[in-house]
Amino acid sequence: GATKPDAQAGQRLWFDTFTAKDGLERSCTTCHGDNLKQAGKHIRTKKLIKPMAPSVNPNRLSKTRDIKKWFKRNCKWTLGRECTAVEKANLLAFIKQQ
Repeated sequence: GATKPDAQAGQRLWFDTFTAKDGLERSCTTCHGDNLKQAGKHIRTKKLIKPMAPSVNPNRLSKTRDIKKWFKRNCKWTLGRECTAVEKANLLAFIKQQ
């Protein structure tokens, strides 16, 4: 995978907009919001999403199994494909800074 994660690249990816397979445009912020220290809401299910920032949600990013699961699901839903190892590392670096 990635040897040196780039938090700025992760931030760009977080805010980038993609056209999904269903034709709708979305980004990570669509459900998680611009401020990772605040709760988000899934646009389809309306389910509350706890803050992504480990600084306010210590359970976030604490289980490798959960990280893999959510990256797989959310990358496919948002980008229309799985994230690369570099993209995952960059996103994690960005999220951990919050």
